[in-house]
Amino acid sequence: MPLRELDLEFEGTTIHCYEAGQGYPLLMIHGSGPGTASASNWKHVMEPLSERYHIVAMDLIGYGLSGRKKKEPYYDTGMWTRQGKFVLDHLSKGGPVGVIGHSLGGYLALRLGAEVPRVDKVLAQGSLGAKTRLNKAIDIAWTHPKNEAAFRKLYRYVTLDPSALTDEFVKERLSVVNRDGYGEYFSKMFKGGKAGKQRCLDAAVLSKVQLRGLARCKIVLIHGAQDLSVPFEETTLSLAKALPHADIVRLARCGHPCSFDQPQKFLKTARALFD
Repeated sequence: MPLRELDLEFEGTTIHCYEAGQGYPLLMIHGSGPGTASASNWKHVMEPLSERYHIVAMDLIGYGLSGRKKKEPYYDTGMWTRQGKFVLDHLSKGGPVGVIGHSLGGYLALRLGAEVPRVDKVLAQGSLGAKTRLNKAIDIAWTHPKNEAAFRKLYRYVTLDPSALTDEFVKERLSVVNRDGYGEYFSKMFKGGKAGKQRCLDAAVLSKVQLRGLARCKIVLIHGAQDLSVPFEETTLSLAKALPHADIVRLARCGHPCSFDQPQKFLKTARALFD
């Protein structure tokens, strides 16, 4: 089913979205690396999901084709959560809704599940949400790549499949990274060196109150076994201890983005949850 693009006015800027399909409503939230956006993050799964569900994939403020904040902090989990609630109301005015999130978007998906009573199902992929230590992969991912070589080096830590780094994909991501002012904005989002990046990780940890709020949601935590950015043992296993009702799906031969490295297994998992 063809995707339509739209922009929603929000807090003095705009949210760029991709929408398609009918049926159970699903909000999709991408991750936080340089150049990331819904179009590339979910490129293998958006249209297949839209054949069964009513999907809206949004670009977070500061990413993709969405607008930017006028004032710092640019890394703002509270604002992104409000953005998610706003787009949920666009997606569906009432009734149950589901949320899919990747990495930082996984944390936001779980937080929405905790704070929005009508969110009844959450699929979190390679998700933040538990206390996580800064590692080399995240340090590089939260650094603005100065050129194509630096960008390709970054993705060697992200995906296990070298063939995924097609010239088309690299060109698409770099077209976002090289937009006017993007590098400065992105760098300020994660300013403060390693200590600043650790603070960003700490800002994406679910509180005890939020974890209790997730007790009413059906949750699947899907994770690549070879994820270097957000290690399975440190994050998903830790979250699972705090969310004993959540199911875990660990994918072999899979890096950080399951929907990219193993799209068919990702879709099978999503359909099992949302059907």
